Amino acid sequence: MHAHVYGRKGGQLAVVNANGTGSHGSKGRLHPRDADALAKQGFNIRADRIVEWWVVPDLGPEILYG
Repeated sequence: MHAHVYGRKGGQLAVVNANGTGSHGSKGRLHPRDADALAKQGFNIRADRIVEWWVVPDLGPEILYG
């Protein structure tokens, strides 16, 4: 589950996963009202309201198969 957060002028500000991380390459700080609304829907939003996005390198199939 994730949510798309849009600004007043219709531009997308962030895409937030339920665990509070960014999705679709987005990152930034949520407005307090947006953070509160997402938290009320069960999203895990950090206290500083920052949404981060990390690129994880391909670790190969050995990670999956042990």
